[in-house]
Amino acid sequence: MPFRDLPPFDYYAMVSRADKRPEAGLWPLRLRDRLPTLQVPLLPPHADAKLDLQAALHRLYDAAGYEDYIYRGKPEPPLSDSDAAWAMTFVPK
Repeated sequence: MPFRDLPPFDYYAMVSRADKRPEAGLWPLRLRDRLPTLQVPLLPPHADAKLDLQAALHRLYDAAGYEDYIYRGKPEPPLSDSDAAWAMTFVPK
């Protein structure tokens, strides 16, 4: 979906209802932000489902064993100097 004139952020989360496209909800995020909980549209008569993106990321990280290899090499695209220094505080020694 083409978005114009978006403010500069590191990431964006987007949710779109099938019957409202091309409209979409957009959440701009910085690397250091906690990921949001989003309302995921379901078909009627079901209410929207809540998806906690931060919890899902943590669960995926643990289940996939990322701690065994994610810290090798440098991130692509590279982080800013300040974000790289911040990220290093989470790297196991």
